[in-house]
Amino acid sequence: MSHRNRYRKIATSVADELAENASVDAILLVGSTTTGYADEYSDIDIEVLGGIDAGQRSVEGVHVEWTPVTRSELTEPLEEWTNDTLLYTYAQAELLYDTVGLGELLARYDNYPPEIRRKKLYAGWFYGSGNVFDAQKAESRGDTVVQRCAATRAVEQFAALAYVLDGNFPPYRKWRFRDLPLELPAIDRAHTGDTEALDTLATAVEERLRPHLSDERIEKPYLYQPEFDRIG
Repeated sequence: MSHRNRYRKIATSVADELAENASVDAILLVGSTTTGYADEYSDIDIEVLGGIDAGQRSVEGVHVEWTPVTRSELTEPLEEWTNDTLLYTYAQAELLYDTVGLGELLARYDNYPPEIRRKKLYAGWFYGSGNVFDAQKAESRGDTVVQRCAATRAVEQFAALAYVLDGNFPPYRKWRFRDLPLELPAIDRAHTGDTEALDTLATAVEERLRPHLSDERIEKPYLYQPEFDRIG
């Protein structure tokens, strides 16, 4: 049995117990079990909508933790489309129990609306290309530490952009590079601070963005402030 199937089976058994509490309205399985990245080091994370205390236990040697959330705590951050990590989490989540239509509510946030997506694309380009510029300046100054840090931040933004371009929310940073949906040339060398590789990577991302953003926003991002923070 795969880790994912084993963990899901354990999560379902715990959820069945929790659902016996009359104050529980819905139960969500979140984290690596639902994203396909579960391994022998993974825990099981459950969120419970309803009046129940947080808890944890070990089941067959696997750590299981459940956390209570309110409806507003769950949905208010999603409504603003600001927290990509939460959007990714709930788009991947699996409902194990639902008496209040939580599934229908979460379905409203299973992808960016077109205008939000365009703004996310620009935010990723604004910060990613800005970090490329910072890395190049640091190289000119001989500041290799700042150069590598700026390069890493640029690569992280370009990797997140790959998912948004592909019509998805960017995953957690720890999973972002496992299954990149688009080819990003020279990404490994760019991660080391190699500014030529960064240029190659930025050019590839720029070509993907041109159908979605104006030439001026791509070529002169310093003229426009993004409406969102860094993506991912």
